[in-house]
Amino acid sequence: MPVTIIDGPAIGWGNIELVLFGFPMRQVTKLEFKRSQKKENLYGAGYKPIHRGYGQEEYSGSIEMYIDEWKRIIAASPQRKPFLIQPFDITIVYTVKSTNIPTGQVDILRYCEFSEDNTSTASGDTRILVSVPLVIGGIDR
Repeated sequence: MPVTIIDGPAIGWGNIELVLFGFPMRQVTKLEFKRSQKKENLYGAGYKPIHRGYGQEEYSGSIEMYIDEWKRIIAASPQRKPFLIQPFDITIVYTVKSTNIPTGQVDILRYCEFSEDNTSTASGDTRILVSVPLVIGGIDR
């Protein structure tokens, strides 16, 4: 007897499209981003918290890609320095596995900038991947 899939197929790496500088990026192998807010208990007399303090929201992330993709970004950068590129958005479009039809789910990383230009490789590597930290100004989910 076949198993019924109630919620449909899950979204995986093969179901996302990353759009950077207006173009789909096919050579990206990893994308990390997060939003956090500092929260802490505040104390007065006694041992238990009496208030809670809330700090600023912070955003961070990184993008990993094949070196030839990174070299194309460098070549198009002002003075060949990718950290001089004006702030840009990264759009992540989630699609349905078998059809690649957008699900309507989109994340947008706002006001991104590269903060480093780095490369690391070692003997025996069959590929060279570059992981570049991102400064992110906001996340729309």
